[in-house]
Formats: sequence, structure tokens, C-alpha cells
Amino acid sequence: MRCQDTNPLQWELLTPFINICHLFCVGDDAQSIYSFRGADFRNVNEFNRRVPNSEILKLEKNYRSTQEILDIANWLLEKSPIDYKKKLKSIRGSGEKPLLLNVSDEWQEANWVANEILKNYSEEDRQFSDHLILSRSQYYTKTLQAVFIRRKIPYITFGGRKFLQAAHIKDLVSLLRIVNNPYDEIAWIRFLTFWEGIGEVKASRIMAIILADQGSTEIPILLKRAIPGKDGDKISGLYEEIQRERGKVGRMVDIAYEAMSLGLAFRYRKDWIEKRKGDFPVLKLLANSYSTLAEFIGEGLLDNAENLNGSPVLSESQLTTSEDRDHVIISTIHSAKGLEADICIVLNVSPKSFPSARSLDDMEAIEEDRRVLYVALTRAKNRLIITRNIASISAIHGISESVQLKNLSQANESYFLTSIPEDLVNQQTIGPNFMKIRDAEKPSKLDLSSGMDFS
Repeated sequence: MRCQDTNPLQWELLTPFINICHLFCVGDDAQSIYSFRGADFRNVNEFNRRVPNSEILKLEKNYRSTQEILDIANWLLEKSPIDYKKKLKSIRGSGEKPLLLNVSDEWQEANWVANEILKNYSEEDRQFSDHLILSRSQYYTKTLQAVFIRRKIPYITFGGRKFLQAAHIKDLVSLLRIVNNPYDEIAWIRFLTFWEGIGEVKASRIMAIILADQGSTEIPILLKRAIPGKDGDKISGLYEEIQRERGKVGRMVDIAYEAMSLGLAFRYRKDWIEKRKGDFPVLKLLANSYSTLAEFIGEGLLDNAENLNGSPVLSESQLTTSEDRDHVIISTIHSAKGLEADICIVLNVSPKSFPSARSLDDMEAIEEDRRVLYVALTRAKNRLIITRNIASISAIHGISESVQLKNLSQANESYFLTSIPEDLVNQQTIGPNFMKIRDAEKPSKLDLSSGMDFS
């Protein structure tokens, strides 16, 4: 039987058989990362103690990774108070030393990753599918996804919520889609039902009026006729305001967000502040990279969100057998088992992320986080890149400021890479990007000869 990721109840069901038959169990305690589903790594780690006179056969030969990649994974386990009783050895021999990339923020990190992938694609004749990007959550990768869309890097995601497929993003984008194409029926239904008092039946009637008019009357006028009163004035006015800004796509996102933010905050109130609100500045930055609304809708949203990210999550076999799927894979670490790639990039291995700020008072949770990182590192075949934020302690969404301050020193002490030996990695640091102060480019027109009154 397979013991890895089994729970205590499953072990209890197995216990009566220990003395009446021979058990043959397979598992890796260092890859047990599903305690949130009830899994207990001790079912493997303590097998020898629980089953008297049992024999342990260690499978320490690794056929996937080069020794330099395994060295950092072995070091990570050796730092644990838990004895995993294993040390991986590569059958393939030596290769590149892993790179530890120090960045100042998520945008810097995302742009570096995009540049690296495009360089590998053009200069090393690699495929996009040679790259696997791992993160603790898909939420953290929203900036990376935005950069990939802007740089036209194809990708698919495993696990978590996709940035452009998130419901709150679709709600806002529905307004931009109907301005771009007044005959987009799906967008009309989503936009109209967003507003209080308009259900699917009423939205269908309004849409039918617009479609039957066949462009004879301007949309704002039709909306006022179909939705009498203040609501109609508000919705038609919003449509008209967006329409006037067709050449400024980022500004259109701003206008839509300003009008819809209260409704969005109420609709997604459970996780609005922690997870959803911060997506809209990213959406605006993405929109600013397109010169027209049609281009943003066609290339930035529809092509990427529906053709790439809107497809069902693919299995490993589907990925390897499909001839036309040359995509970078962006995956959560918990969804990465069975995945591997020539080049693996593990994002944000920073304090308060590894281990998580939520784990600092729980030794078992800290060690589970260690195993999570171990799984991530061992996905790489030939090249391993680890990024971390050195500009500040990484903030975990949902943790209050007081808890962050309380756990600051503890996070530094528990951080997995605090004492990583220099010979295990090559380090590269990208400094912060400071823009030239614009006011200094020309003399100030203010008369400061008499000083300034701040009262």
C-alpha cells in the first residue's frame, strides 16, 4: 500500500493486520505536505517503530535532478529536528549550481522571470514548457501572470484561482467588453446582473432591446429607456463615461472600478481586503500596456484568459502528449507533485513565507512548510532558481499588523534560508529601481523667497 499522505484513521484501520500478515508500504515522509487534508507524515516516518522487526529499504538514488539541486534539498532536511533518514544522490551527476535571486518587489521579480524565460527561449533554443514556476499560492502569481500576458508568454496554471478568470475581475471586465462590442451577450448578462435589482430575466429583456435596435440608437439612450429612474441614469452614464476614454485603457479600468468598487466589496466581502481588492491595480497596469480597448480585450483578456487559462486543468499525461501545448506551467507547490521541468523557478522563498507567518507558533506546521519547500526544490531537473524578497519582510495576507510585528524576530530565526552555506548557491541581487525625480529636471515656478506657510 501507499502510506504517504494517509491519515491517522487509515493507519488505525491497518493496525489489526500488522500481526497477521506481511505489510509492504511505499512512501516518502519528506514529501508529506497535505496535513490540511488530514495526512500525517508519521505514518511513514515512524513505520519502523510501529511495525516491529520491519525492514526499511531506502530509495536514495535520484534519476531526476543533478547533484547540486539535491545538495540544497538534502541540506534543508538536515536542518530539521525530524530525522528523515535519507540523503539523495544523483545518478545523473553534477550540473549547474542553483541560483538564489534577491529582489526588491513582486514586479521586479516577475519581470526578471519573464526576461529569463524569453532569453532561454531565444538564445538557448528552449521551449516554454521547459519552465515550471512554483509558488505557495496562485494569488501571489497575479503580478507574474500580468507580466506574462503583457510580454505574450503563454502559460497554464495548476491549482488555485487564475488571475483573469477570477469572478471580481470578470465583473469589471464585462463593462469594458460591452463598450468594445455592444453585441457581446455574455458580457451584457454579467454586467447587468451585477447591479442590485436586475436579475437574469430582466437582464435578458434589456439585452433583447439592445440587440433588436441593431445600432439605430445609442446604447446609453437605450439603457435609460430599458431601466427607468436613477439606476438607468447611473448605468447609462457609466457606459458613456467609459466610451469617451476609448484611447486610455488604464483610465477606463479606473472609471469602472470607481463606479463598481462598492458593489464588488459587498459581493466579495469575505475576502475583499485580503485577496481581491489588490488585483485591480495589477489589472490597470496590464491595461496600460495596450494602446486600444479592442487590443486589450482581444489579446490581453480573451486570448489569454479563455484560450490559455480558461481551458480545463491538464493532467501531466495530457501535457506531455499534446503537440501544440508549449506553455510555461505556473503551479502551486501542493499541485506540483508529479511535475518536473528542466528549469524550475520557486518564487518568494522569503521570511514569513517559508515558514509561513501562520506557522511560527507551531513546530509541526513549520516542519510541514519545510517539506513543502523540499517538494518544490526537487521538481528541478537541470536548473533551479529560488527568488526571495530582501527589501522587506514578506507580508502574508490576512495577518494583522500587530501579529506581524510580534512575529518579526521569530520569522527571521525560523527562516529556512537564514544560514544557507555559500557553496550551495550562487547569489544575484537586483537593486531597487529608483526613477529620476521629475521636479528636479526643471526649475520650480514657486516663489519661495518669503518661505511657506503650513498653518
